[in-house]
Amino acid sequence: MKTTKPLIAFLLLFTLTSCVFTSTYTNREADKQEAEKVTNRFFELIKAKNYEAAYPLFSDDFLSVTPKPKLKEMFVTIQDKLGDLTSTSLDQWQTKVVKGTDPSSEYDLLYQNQHAKFKSAEEFKLTKNWDGKIRILYYHVTSPGF
Repeated sequence: MKTTKPLIAFLLLFTLTSCVFTSTYTNREADKQEAEKVTNRFFELIKAKNYEAAYPLFSDDFLSVTPKPKLKEMFVTIQDKLGDLTSTSLDQWQTKVVKGTDPSSEYDLLYQNQHAKFKSAEEFKLTKNWDGKIRILYYHVTSPGF
């Protein structure tokens, strides 16, 4: 009987330490606002044509596929074909933030924007990096001006 108690205590302790504790939050307003800080800064820099200053807003994964010179070329092409960015409007959004032993954060934002020559739909997928900063993982522009 005496050997049973330590065994039960050990099994209970083992079970508790092997549990994964996570909380998942979807479409919280606060998470959307956190992601919008990044896209708002992005749009400010694009309006100012300060393309190089926008590079730190992109994740390493994005920049490994689209190097900085190619990204700048993309910004210049968008500017030339669509004209100056005059207004932005968040049309759709989704967020999923997982906190706990295996945290992750995903933000999807779709903007309907107006440029001097054409309208555009600009889609962003953002993620929170290991350093706690939200970065752009995916960026896509669709417009009849292309």
